[in-house]
This record gives sequence, structure tokens and C-alpha cells, in this order.
Amino acid sequence: MITVHLRLDKNGAIVGSPEVTASGGNEAARESLSAAALRAVQRSSPFPMLPKEKYESWNEVVLHFESGDPTP
Repeated sequence: MITVHLRLDKNGAIVGSPEVTASGGNEAARESLSAAALRAVQRSSPFPMLPKEKYESWNEVVLHFESGDPTP
């Protein structure tokens, strides 16, 4: 599992550098998946769809990415 912890400004842009942690698998896989998750989050920023009036509830976000078989 890859976890990305980030802070956002009121416009939904990432503030500072997100913290990425990884668990499971071997080290090479953790590093590769961590880098991919970080790139995905950074490319998605800013997040303008977040309601500005609820900033206090989304100014800090933790995202969890899990790898696995994508077929049901």
C-alpha cells in the first residue's frame, strides 16, 4: 500500500512536498509505486472542485493507493 499525505491551499493546490510511505512488496516495487503515486497526485493538482467554504475539512488529505488485480 502507498500512502500520500498532503496539504492543500484554499485553491486546492499542493503546499510543500507530499509525504509518501509504502509498505508490502520488495523495495524496488515500493520505490516505483511510490514515485508513480506521487506523480499522479502532483499532476492532478490543483483540485478546484473542492468547496472553498469547507476548506477546514480538506486542507489536509491522506490518500491510500493499493496495488492488486484490477479484474473482479
